[in-house]
Amino acid sequence: MAQYIPNFKPKDLLKSSFWLEEYKMHEYLKPVHGASPTKADIALTWGIGTLFMLMPLAFYDSDSLPAEGWQRGLFCLINLYLAGSAITHWTEDTVAWWAGKNKNFRQTFLVLNGISLGLVIVAMPGAMAPCFVAFALATATALFTGMVPKKLIKPVAMSGAVISMVVTMGFGATSAAAPTCIMYIIFICLAFTVSPPGMAASLPQM
Repeated sequence: MAQYIPNFKPKDLLKSSFWLEEYKMHEYLKPVHGASPTKADIALTWGIGTLFMLMPLAFYDSDSLPAEGWQRGLFCLINLYLAGSAITHWTEDTVAWWAGKNKNFRQTFLVLNGISLGLVIVAMPGAMAPCFVAFALATATALFTGMVPKKLIKPVAMSGAVISMVVTMGFGATSAAAPTCIMYIIFICLAFTVSPPGMAASLPQM
């Protein structure tokens, strides 16, 4: 297990060995990072998640964002969760952790992730249409992908993701929730459903 580096120097950040050091995760963090993620896994998950969380605040005017402060905060947290989840479900340790879970556990997680879009609707009631479409199509894609032969997993998942994105944008292309819905589709269709090359165990098989 990697420890804090007492004589850390900025140039250490340029060394690949620094980023490949592993941390042992607490049990309650294993669904997020797996058992022993690398520093790179953690940095990418939280770094990209934070960036995606802040992007709507930078690219949309105040009128397009949730009105109340608590709603805006909730919206930001959902964006952090979805983008971070999309990244971490492509890391080896997270994939390995989920691969050890049974079909019912994975499918329950798949459906419960729809709560994230439900919370988007709480924060932005006007975003109900794109959120509902994204949830329905992404979930259908994930479940259908679990029924196809292994060789077809990736093309079927990508096809479903493309269709889901296009249809979702048709219901809310100008909404500030549109990037959130797209990230949800990426997470469910291309990250949670499709494992890294050579692994398909985390797929929610039917």
